[in-house]
Amino acid sequence: MLLNNELILSEKMNNNLHEIQLKRFQLLQHLYDATGGDSSVMVSLWELGEELGFTKSETNTIDNFLSEEGLLEHVTFGGNISITHAGIIAVETALTQPDKPTDYFPPVNFIQVGTMIGSQIQQGTQ
Repeated sequence: MLLNNELILSEKMNNNLHEIQLKRFQLLQHLYDATGGDSSVMVSLWELGEELGFTKSETNTIDNFLSEEGLLEHVTFGGNISITHAGIIAVETALTQPDKPTDYFPPVNFIQVGTMIGSQIQQGTQ
């Protein structure tokens, strides 16, 4: 019985980690899109997070990770950020190789379904 509970806990932790990585990628990709992949353009971190439906706490946590990894940088004290060269490379790598994970993100070619009954998903066909 303990093994089953450990398996369930491990699965929940993996799902949570996947969700965190997905949100990190969403914010960085949104930054990439908002700046046109130009590291000289700055945008508001808080507006990006709000547009994605993230809480301020989530946005702050994601920002801390991405800035510590050198994928984005703070340009002003008011929360304006820009994408770094490394951030541009990370997004473009994830988008051009969607079936492969990167150093920071899971594969971007995924489907997340909350509940599905009697449905089929077919991908990669005509």
